[in-house]
Amino acid sequence: MSTLTRTNILLLYRSFLRVIERWPTDYLRPNRNLKHILHLRVTEGFRQNIAVKDADVLRALVLDAEIELDALKRLAENEFKEKYPLSDRIYRPAANPKYYSGLVAAIDKAAKLKQEEDSKPSLWKRLGACIINMYASSFPTGTVGDRIGFTLYPAFWIIRLNFTALSLPK
Repeated sequence: MSTLTRTNILLLYRSFLRVIERWPTDYLRPNRNLKHILHLRVTEGFRQNIAVKDADVLRALVLDAEIELDALKRLAENEFKEKYPLSDRIYRPAANPKYYSGLVAAIDKAAKLKQEEDSKPSLWKRLGACIINMYASSFPTGTVGDRIGFTLYPAFWIIRLNFTALSLPK
């Protein structure tokens, strides 16, 4: 592989990373983030094709990558939104003129709530902490309270009683 080709491929890779860096983050679906998927696809694609030695295959791969990069740039810059603007009649239909503005407001509100929710501990973690504190403080030391075990499962708390350790009256 010539130095010029290696330099071109490196510049192409960096261009992909710059476009992906500008890609917006989807707060509503953090587990299905397109920015992350694009980054993985680009890094994996460039790593898989490191061993390619054939000049014709390499040229074809670089050409395909340049076409994909151009498409990503156009999407990231909203080129088609500016080139083909929608009329006001589309955004404000006669039957319900506030429909789309309300939809956008609801999506923004959901994204904001999702961000706030992700910054707090989950309901189950908070509930579990309350249960542990409640039971731990309600039993004196050396009684049944020491024999109650708490086991954390993903969705709920299970309180186990150790019946064999209980001293029952005869």
